[in-house]
Amino acid sequence: MVLNLSRNHFTGKIPETIASLHELSSLDVSNNQLSGAIPSIMSTMASLSYLNLSNNNLSGSIPYKGQLTTFDMYSYTGNPGLCGDPLPVKCDEGEYSNQQTTVERNEGNIVNSNWFYSGIGTGFAAGLLVPFLVLAMKRSWGNYYFSLVDKIVDRIWDK
Repeated sequence: MVLNLSRNHFTGKIPETIASLHELSSLDVSNNQLSGAIPSIMSTMASLSYLNLSNNNLSGSIPYKGQLTTFDMYSYTGNPGLCGDPLPVKCDEGEYSNQQTTVERNEGNIVNSNWFYSGIGTGFAAGLLVPFLVLAMKRSWGNYYFSLVDKIVDRIWDK
């Protein structure tokens, strides 16, 4: 699949969802006004054999790993804020390490998000079911609880 979006005056960031195009073999978004960092998730696009991000306003270090290591500097030229391999402009150590930490944190969130939502769902279900099960199994506690709720409702309702 070939996607040529060059010379369209696009603005904003490159969406991370671009990596969901698994069959994409060629991506050209050159000569637009894209800004921000290159999403590191693009390094997982194994089918990508041609990339042209030149002449935009991209910034930060190039996530030089995975599939992104196969492209030369001409894929990235014309972005004054970009640095790192394969460009001759090297990144400041602080800038590179900060972006690397952010990238690793973001990638971890992507991987662990299913576990996170599963945990929330399980906690919600347990939080609802456990009190009702306890009150149903121990009748004296249930009677006391519901009589207390009735008294509170009566006090509020009478005012």
